[in-house]
Amino acid sequence: PDADPEDDAAVIAARAADAEDAIQVPVNDGRHAYDGPTRAALDALEVEVPPDVWAAIFDLVTATRTLDELADGAARAALVQDLGDAEDDLAVALDERDATIRSRWHLGLAAATRVGRAAAAETTAVDRRRHYVQGDGPSGRTPIEL
Repeated sequence: PDADPEDDAAVIAARAADAEDAIQVPVNDGRHAYDGPTRAALDALEVEVPPDVWAAIFDLVTATRTLDELADGAARAALVQDLGDAEDDLAVALDERDATIRSRWHLGLAAATRVGRAAAAETTAVDRRRHYVQGDGPSGRTPIEL
């Protein structure tokens, strides 16, 4: 555990093999094989994705590569499973938060509607009493009774 993997001869040889033309040429040829519209679509995607997301993707790829190089299969599988479970828990928590926010909005709208109705009824109460006393309308005396 105290040894630096970058000092290991096998790691150094693997990194050198990664950088050789035998591996890089097909990769570069594949990149250049895209036609113009595909490249434009990929460029547009790169522009639309926020830098924080790109950084998170880079971190995930780096962590995955490190786990592949250093960890055994069972430990890596357990870590990946834990990460998946954490993502699922986060998604559930975000869904619950969204439901709570929608519920609060709904209750706020209902309360505002009730307050508005009460205010409207209160402002017309004086008019209704005056009309009742004067006999105007169905709640008071009719013109024939006067």
